[in-house]
Amino acid sequence: MASALPRSVRQLHTAAYRNAGDLPPGAVLVVGGGQSGVQIAEDLLYAGRDVLLATSAVGRFRRRYRGRDTFAWLVDDGFFDEPRPATSVGPNAQISGAAGGHTLSYQHLERLGAVLLGG
Repeated sequence: MASALPRSVRQLHTAAYRNAGDLPPGAVLVVGGGQSGVQIAEDLLYAGRDVLLATSAVGRFRRRYRGRDTFAWLVDDGFFDEPRPATSVGPNAQISGAAGGHTLSYQHLERLGAVLLGG
């Protein structure tokens, strides 16, 4: 689908995104609602850009629980030490490590002004 777009439409893989200033003026379509997609959408919104977010069904959890980073609890519990078949792993939950780490959600992005597409 991406190859069918006109060459005038700038396309970036998440690995190439650095900040909103690297993009040409105008609205931005972010495709994908996993960690990278929502983190980029949030960054663009805080930079004052109009954001359309093509979403998907993705899990989420709180970044902090009882005063600690959720990942610290998972490490203490041995969660990452357990082998898991690749087929049992779904999309990564919506969280961010920016600014010390915080919870992200479609609702949060919509409150910031994102237009959600799909579902």
